[in-house]
Amino acid sequence: MSHNHNDGRRRDAIDPAVADLLGSTQRQQEIRRKPKAEQAKIRADATRVRAIFDVPEQVKDAISHIAEQEGLSASAVAALFLADGICRYQGGRVFLGHDDLKELSSSPKYDYTVSDEAILAVLRGEQSVGV
Repeated sequence: MSHNHNDGRRRDAIDPAVADLLGSTQRQQEIRRKPKAEQAKIRADATRVRAIFDVPEQVKDAISHIAEQEGLSASAVAALFLADGICRYQGGRVFLGHDDLKELSSSPKYDYTVSDEAILAVLRGEQSVGV
């Protein structure tokens, strides 16, 4: 007499890749059921990445204040300021090698660090990263 260890039950294990594909298909179907404007927002959000940066509270507050003044999200303002700074750096209009800006880092990952005091001096216009 043969004993079936499954007792007639089907094994419910699904390959992780198949499960991921099924989940992705379900998400796509859910998105298709939403209004067109919401679909566009979901697709735009999917192309963005989240980034976390440590900044002094005054910098965060300044971004929030500007965002409120301009009717934008703080994320949009920060992204625009970052993009502008990167563009100016790549164009040679920003120099991060100022001796009074950078200090040696105690971290083995980085050669230098910038203190909150130096960042706040830039925020107040007392220090510049411009060339």
